[in-house]
Order: sequence, then structure tokens, then C-alpha cells
Amino acid sequence: MEFLFQVAHLQTRYCMIGVILCGGKGSRMGIRKEDLLFGDSTLANYQAKKMLNVFDKVFF
Repeated sequence: MEFLFQVAHLQTRYCMIGVILCGGKGSRMGIRKEDLLFGDSTLANYQAKKMLNVFDKVFF
């Protein structure tokens, strides 16, 4: 019983990582997909900002 009490009070912290796949030629759009604009930034940067609300780190 003492062991279960100790385990219940451990606080484990996991690092959550998000990955954005944003490559490609974009031949139909005439622009590389990673350069696609969305507002005042690129779509990939916009998504990264949103994902940082959920994940600890975001990689492209």
C-alpha cells in the first residue's frame, strides 16, 4: 500500500512534439508550398503558432 501511495504522487512530465509536413513543389499553385502565404505569415508558421498551444515543440 505504501508503494501505491508513492506512485500516485509522482508527477511525470512528457515532452509532446508536433511535426508539420510542408514540402512540395506546388506546380499547380505556382509557388512552393512552404512559401504559401496565410495572413501576415506563411501557412506553416500560422499552424506552428496554433500547435504550440498543444505541443511543447513543433518541427517542420
